[in-house]
Amino acid sequence: LPWHFKLLVKLTIYLIPFLKQYLTDIGFYKYGLESINSIYSPFTSFCHHFSNCKSTESIKNVLEIGSGPTNYALLAFSKYQLASFTQLELFEPLYSVIDLQYEQCSEFVSYSEFLHAKSLINSKDFSFCLSTLKNLAALESNKFDFIYSHSVLQHIHRDKILSYLENFARVSSNTCIQSHYIDFRDFLSPSFNVHVFPDLLYESKIFHEAGFYCNRLRPSFYLNFYRSAGFSINIIKEKYFPKPLPSKLLDLYPQYFKSKLDLTLSGLTFTATKATHV
Repeated sequence: LPWHFKLLVKLTIYLIPFLKQYLTDIGFYKYGLESINSIYSPFTSFCHHFSNCKSTESIKNVLEIGSGPTNYALLAFSKYQLASFTQLELFEPLYSVIDLQYEQCSEFVSYSEFLHAKSLINSKDFSFCLSTLKNLAALESNKFDFIYSHSVLQHIHRDKILSYLENFARVSSNTCIQSHYIDFRDFLSPSFNVHVFPDLLYESKIFHEAGFYCNRLRPSFYLNFYRSAGFSINIIKEKYFPKPLPSKLLDLYPQYFKSKLDLTLSGLTFTATKATHV
């Protein structure tokens, strides 16, 4: 469907009271997959980002940013026998390892690892925090050795993203490794069309909550932040638009587009490592 039509549909659903709830009730909207994929994705995301770390010996305390509707990543945490696991998300988990049967995840973990993951739910080694700046600011400084996110940072509102990143840097231990995947498309098309909206409209409540928001920040913003915060950057994987975005965007929207890299990358996986770890 054309991105203009998708935009109109999402705004219409948002503006008509009870319409989204009705569509949810009839199965049009679903928050999380009620299938093996809902176990597979959190598990493999944890393992993927953990494998991006060149050295894992010093990793004990983990922070996951944007855990989604489950705490199934506990299965991977248990598998690696780490010390503490904290999850940040906008909503309380809908699906828990407590409700899993071993047959559902036997291809991922051993039975002892499965039982250990279940035991963590009510232990001091696991915590869940609603993803607010207040809760993030309350986290202990220099605590986490491994921080990761997968297609999350681009959804944080533009007026808050810097505060979030500063807090992620603050809670990083001296040997911390952060691993992030960021999607730079506009979530209405595989390109980047939402740049056409003025900031005042795009950063309004309706655009924030209508289900297609991305903060429009480009790769250079994130890479420059981490470098200026004293982290060493390692590019793991790059994804590209089928053809580069128009070069005129560099002049039209200098608040977003800083370099030609911002015109070509549609996705980026990178690690940010504290300089003392290098």
